[in-house]
Amino acid sequence: MYFNWLTLWIVAPSWWPARFYSKRLEKCIKNAKKLKFKLKFMKHSLNSNWYISDSPQNRAEDIHQAFVDPEVDIVMTMIWGNHSLQVLKYLDYDLIKRNFKPFVGFSDITVLHYAIISQIWKQTYYGPAFMTQFWDLRKELVNYTFWYFEKVVVKKQRNVIVQSSKYYIDDFVDWAEESRYRKLYVNKWQRWLKRWKAIWQIIWWCIPSLNRVLGTRYWISPKDKIFFIDIPEGHCRIDEWLEIPDVDACFAQLDNVGLFDEIKGLVISIPYRYTEKMKKDFEDLILYYTRWKDYPILMDVNIWHIDPIVSIPYLSNVLLDSEKDLFVLNCEKIWKVG
Repeated sequence: MYFNWLTLWIVAPSWWPARFYSKRLEKCIKNAKKLKFKLKFMKHSLNSNWYISDSPQNRAEDIHQAFVDPEVDIVMTMIWGNHSLQVLKYLDYDLIKRNFKPFVGFSDITVLHYAIISQIWKQTYYGPAFMTQFWDLRKELVNYTFWYFEKVVVKKQRNVIVQSSKYYIDDFVDWAEESRYRKLYVNKWQRWLKRWKAIWQIIWWCIPSLNRVLGTRYWISPKDKIFFIDIPEGHCRIDEWLEIPDVDACFAQLDNVGLFDEIKGLVISIPYRYTEKMKKDFEDLILYYTRWKDYPILMDVNIWHIDPIVSIPYLSNVLLDSEKDLFVLNCEKIWKVG
């Protein structure tokens, strides 16, 4: 799978501990060339200032330059973090609108997706980050992740059917050492927690990142949307998981603004590093917050804090059909069904 030397401009709007992970960066650069991508790194994208990459102003400047550069095909984030929120008020949304191109990232980058969409209503993509998806090019991963990246982000194809990967990874290897490949687990396939049928626009969140824009001008109404939920790593360590009580607290906040009443369906990621017991507790939590709702809920989908992953286009139309076991991106029409 090759990408005909499309140019990716790499920005670091949140975190980047460059001094610790130089070997991983070198490998990702080599792998990008194997896939026939050209790369550009923004002026401040390789900086590191403790828990952020650089000042909010400099991070915003990098984003502006990435959109303005006529040679760039896709703007991709270096990695995730916790502090994309700092950048929002420094962004020139009119400049981004005038020079718009695909913008890709996941996790904490949720808040940047919400900011761009809420201010200029342009489609962005919840998908690969440079330092996570370009490191491991084993065929079990790359043939899935970059197949969907090509279909959804590059070619913008219609009616893309999403199926589970044969294997998945939520194993952790210290990025500073990387003495082994991460372990591949046999995927148990995405499954329906509630059976129904719906076709609506999609929007998604990674908790707790999305909760940080709740009540701000960057919030997007979830009314009549199919909502995607990404369950990330723990608050302070990328080798740990987000505890069930923390998930519950995020859900409760969103429930208090009526989110679970307004949406038309849920698509939920394979939770990062959860045990079977934790997965059952998480499932019970979902059922509790949707206990009086008749809409489809699809669990254990290949999205984002595991590998390999699907690229998801914000604001596209999605079909969820439990009877036919279908999950389809970029449907050509919205209509009420069920």
